[in-house]
Order: sequence, then structure tokens, then C-alpha cells
Amino acid sequence: MKSITTLPAIHTKESFAPHKLGITAKVCLLFFICAFTSTTVVAAPTVAAPTVAASIRPLQLIAAAITDGISQPQLVLGKGQDPHHASLRPSERRTLNDADVVLWIGPMLEVPLQEIMAELAGSVLTVQDMPDITLHAIDGNLDPHVWMDSRNARQIAVQLTQTLANLDPANSLRYQSNQQKFLRALDELDTNFKQAVAPVQQRGWAVYHDAFRYFQRQFGLIQPLAPTESSTNQAGIRSITQLRSAIQQQQINCLLIEPVMNPAELQTLLGTDGLHIVSADVMGLDLTTSPTAYVLLLQNFGNTLITCLQGQP
Repeated sequence: MKSITTLPAIHTKESFAPHKLGITAKVCLLFFICAFTSTTVVAAPTVAAPTVAASIRPLQLIAAAITDGISQPQLVLGKGQDPHHASLRPSERRTLNDADVVLWIGPMLEVPLQEIMAELAGSVLTVQDMPDITLHAIDGNLDPHVWMDSRNARQIAVQLTQTLANLDPANSLRYQSNQQKFLRALDELDTNFKQAVAPVQQRGWAVYHDAFRYFQRQFGLIQPLAPTESSTNQAGIRSITQLRSAIQQQQINCLLIEPVMNPAELQTLLGTDGLHIVSADVMGLDLTTSPTAYVLLLQNFGNTLITCLQGQP
């Protein structure tokens, strides 16, 4: 049987005196002390980054550009939810309650959320109340589609960056770096679109739902024909009849509709030959959440509009 070597027992205070230990014993003792103390070190707790919840998809995409590499913004109202008439599911209410920062357009869009916002413990950023936000009105009512103007997206990004940097100083530089990258991407997008839209800038076009006013005014396009003066109400039969007459009189060949509509059905109602009916997404519901998704949303819309104005199917 092999003999087991053990450290000498320490019985008295005197026997523990380091000057009475041999070199080998001192090395062993030092190793023992280091091993013991290393197992008792407690790591400092990691502080989670603030959670951001956005009421609608376009705001979530803007937030994703700012929180890139830090956190993933959550979406409150998903597919099938109309922001004008939303009825929160329990999971959507939890998303709001658990968020440190909530980003929403305001009562001009998400009317049902107005009372809930006042009850939340987190920071609430209301886009329509932000400084330097451009607002347009339709028939005396504010047009809520503010994200369709990239200049408004810049202001939203700046306000969100400031809020997150204050709540999360450890990631302040990262938020600011993400913001600068986002603003540069918007600058490039605006420059490219101004050049691309120039040849068709003065061509007439029509819309079924007037949700593109911010984009149209930012880039100096002709105001489109619309079957209703409201950006929140869908057109009735009388309005569609009036639109058909206006399209024929002005020889317009481009009509933008939203993805939820049936182009073939609308073509039948309008009965206009040579009219290109093109679906244009302003919500980005089918885009994957990423730091570049909001820019892609505007880029896709711009390309769709130019193609339609050029008279291409």
C-alpha cells in the first residue's frame, strides 16, 4: 500500500509561524492559501441592458439600429393588430409592463394605448411630442405616418439614444456609435433617392390609403390623388368612383395600395386600362429585425414608387 503524505497538522499559534517552516512547507502553504481565496471570490453581478418596447414595427426597426449589439427591441403590436383600434393581448401588455423604455407614436395613432402609457413604470417616448419632429395634417387631423420621413427617423433615433445612454452608461459609447452609423445610412439613402426620383418627380400618381404624405413631401413629389382625405379611413364606393374618374381625366397610370388589399379586385372596381396597381409596404412587417431594416423599409418603398411612376408593372 502506498503511503499518503499529508501536511503537518497545525496545533498551535507558534507552530504556524512562517519563519519556522521549511521552504517546501512554505510553498505548500502559499499554494493552499491562494487556492482557498480563489474559490471564495464572488463575481460582480452583470447589469442587464435596458429593455426597449416599440408599439409598431417601424419604430422597432429604428430602435434595432440603436441597440445593435446590446439588446433586441420588442414589438408590442404585431401582425393583425391595427394601431388605430388595437386591443392588447396579455402577452402584449406584459411586453409594455416589462420594458424600461417604451417608444410609441402617440394618441394620433395608437389611441387605445393612451391610458396604458400613463400607468407604465418605464420611460415613455412619445414621437409626436418630440422636438423637431415634422407633423403634417390631413383635413385638420394629424397624419400619424411620421416614420415615412427619414428626417423624423433621425429625431427618433437621437431621442432614443439619449434616453438609453442615460439609463445604461456602460453602453453609452456603443449607443452613440450606432446612432452615427444609422444617420450616415439615412444620409446616403436620401442622396440616392433624390437622384433616382428626379426624372419622375412631376408625374401624377394615386393612392388608395393616404399613408405616404411624409415621403411625398420630403422628396417634392406631386401630391397623389386619394379616394379619401383621411389617412385612417378606407374608401367607400362613392370615393372609389370619384377616384376612377380623376385617374381617367388626369391619365394617371400609377396607383399604390397596401399589402392587405387585393389588386385584382381593385382593378375590377376601377375599370381603368393601363393602370399599374402596385403594393407598397409602409410597416415592414415582413422584414427581419436588424440594424439596417428601417433603411431597407424606406429603400423598398422608394424603389416601388419609382417603378410605378415609370409605368412599369
